[in-house]
Amino acid sequence: MIIFCTNQPSGCESEFKLKELKSHLEVCAFQMIDCMHKERGCTARMARQDYMNHLKIDCQFRVITCINCGEEYTMQEKKDHENSCKMQPVDCPNRCGVTNIPQNKLEEHLKNTCTEAWLTCKYYIYGCEFKGVLKLMKSHMSEFSEIHLEMVSKHTTQLEMKYAEAVRLVTDLQGKMSLMETKYEVTDKELRETKEKCMKNEKLLQNLQRMLATRLDVITELEKKIQSTSNKEEINELSAKLLSEHDAVKNLESKVQILEETRFSVPVGGGGASNIGAAQLNNFHSRITTLDKDVGLHSIRLAEQDLRFQILETASYDGVLIWKIKDLSRRKRDADSGKTLSLYSQPFYTSRFGYKMCARVYLNGDGMGKGSHVSLFFVVMKGDYDALLPWPFRQKVTLMLLDQETGRRHLSDSFRPDPSSSSFKRPVTDMNIASGCPLFVAQSVLQDGMYVKEDTVFFKIIVDISDLYV
Repeated sequence: MIIFCTNQPSGCESEFKLKELKSHLEVCAFQMIDCMHKERGCTARMARQDYMNHLKIDCQFRVITCINCGEEYTMQEKKDHENSCKMQPVDCPNRCGVTNIPQNKLEEHLKNTCTEAWLTCKYYIYGCEFKGVLKLMKSHMSEFSEIHLEMVSKHTTQLEMKYAEAVRLVTDLQGKMSLMETKYEVTDKELRETKEKCMKNEKLLQNLQRMLATRLDVITELEKKIQSTSNKEEINELSAKLLSEHDAVKNLESKVQILEETRFSVPVGGGGASNIGAAQLNNFHSRITTLDKDVGLHSIRLAEQDLRFQILETASYDGVLIWKIKDLSRRKRDADSGKTLSLYSQPFYTSRFGYKMCARVYLNGDGMGKGSHVSLFFVVMKGDYDALLPWPFRQKVTLMLLDQETGRRHLSDSFRPDPSSSSFKRPVTDMNIASGCPLFVAQSVLQDGMYVKEDTVFFKIIVDISDLYV
């Protein structure tokens, strides 16, 4: 069933099916909508086609920028800001004749250029206490030049004396440093000799430990023989041997204890065992580093595959793109600083085998919208089925910023491609030059909770495919 738009009395001449009424009203130029600054107090209501002019010219709650300091405020706050602006032009309070001085530059003027300002002689650090206006200061500088020279000379003499004293202190410190270096060399030599002795004691300790182990084996055998024999003489003989072995073991144990105390009282560096441990540790570190690199490469490949799956999952094949941009405040800062000038959306299509397209946004504006507007563009991309499609691209394109609060005050703009523009001819590279709206919306709109929620904004791109049969 074909119907007329409900805004026909206002001038809309569109005809469409009944089921398309809701989608048409979302973009209808004659639909009545409220101002985006309604919560701030704006009660204006106007047709969508007059909405942008209202925001730019009529709305008393729109955000404007001070021409002096660059600070943003609403139109209603203009007077209050002008009274408090730090860069508001003022006249010199000393009435020297200079006017239109920014308030934040007034102190610099009074200090350096004002002819009526009260100045201090620049030789005050040398002892001159004269103060006066610029005219008197010039006279003073001329008349007292010799006295100033004497002050500077006296001050220089004092500095030379301090310098001589500093040189003497440096010489003393250099002598002490030389003595410390000599002591360090002697100590280093003694340390090397101690390390060598310690290594020898280490070897001796190992030999004594082997001897002790042998003696312990002998004692164990003797004890077994004592338990197995009943001959008294043999018992006495074995007991005597056992006592002698116990004495030998005690002597060895005392020597081992002395060597162990000597070994642990001196720091030993460069031992064979420590070198082997260090080599093993380096080997483990090398293997761990190699494994980390392999894991990193696999992580990168997984991330690439995940990105491809995300693009495929979010791809649209009906000519409509819903583009969600998260972390808007961070991305806006990157755009303002020039770190990331623009963002590209995921690709979308007019059909499975149709045109391939995407959107591009400049959050800090591009061209004539630089610094003041958000610029939104439409891009025709190189697709797999371009050879089967009619060129140049001729479908109507609608760009929208979605209202997340009521869903009724979307900001939109539409255009039909210029067939002679290279932006809409068959792509020969990955994508054509972007085409769209450099003045899409003012940047102040991105500060409104109606369009930005949870630091996220939604753009919608609609490509008219009603007359497209490919």
